[in-house]
Amino acid sequence: MLQSFINVENISIFMDVEAEIREERKKITKKYLVYDIIIFSGIAVIVIWMILKMAGVINTPEYQKMIPFAAGIVTFVGAILKFGQNLGDMQSTVNWLKKSFARMDRRQNNMAAALSRVESDVEHLNKDVDRFDRKFDRVENKMDRLAKCKNYKATA
Repeated sequence: MLQSFINVENISIFMDVEAEIREERKKITKKYLVYDIIIFSGIAVIVIWMILKMAGVINTPEYQKMIPFAAGIVTFVGAILKFGQNLGDMQSTVNWLKKSFARMDRRQNNMAAALSRVESDVEHLNKDVDRFDRKFDRVENKMDRLAKCKNYKATA
């Protein structure tokens, strides 16, 4: 019975963990998409501007010369935001792991308590078996003595 209790607990733990991981992945994927768009759009603006500039399509006045710098700043900010998001995701993962380990510790303590109860029950059963064994030995001795008495009386 204890073995089935442990197996059911393990299965429910793994099912809970799997569902939580799926939910976290969905959240993380959506957040990364925004930062990726910011970074790649900044890189795309710089590359397009460089190609058009080399082709001679863009004859830049002074204010347009700032476009690559602005795109570079946007790309840099996007990279910083993504890095910050990664740190936040790591922190949330660490918190989730702490909660999971705490839950596993509680379940382990419950299983240890159940195991100690089973050990106690087995110890009491062993004592009962020893007591009944001694009583059975006494009954056998009495039966042997009675049989000897009957044999003695029968021969006399």
